[in-house]
Amino acid sequence: MTSRVVGVLLFACVHFIPSLAPSLKANVLTKTGEDAYKGIFSLLLLSAFGVIIVGWRSVVPEPIYLPFPALHKVALSR
Repeated sequence: MTSRVVGVLLFACVHFIPSLAPSLKANVLTKTGEDAYKGIFSLLLLSAFGVIIVGWRSVVPEPIYLPFPALHKVALSR
């Protein structure tokens, strides 16, 4: 669960950097160039997705609720 939270936070932070810290974005753009900035952005997003997937795969599924036995037929009907 912790790795999913870390992945979501990394994903959010990477997306918020251009709007919340434009000076940081401008600084990285001047040092590395636009193509390298896009590459770094993409790698950070892919790593965030990887951490989210690893966290998702590590969680043991738990039923959130158990429906009433009388409603099984209604839920499974078409």
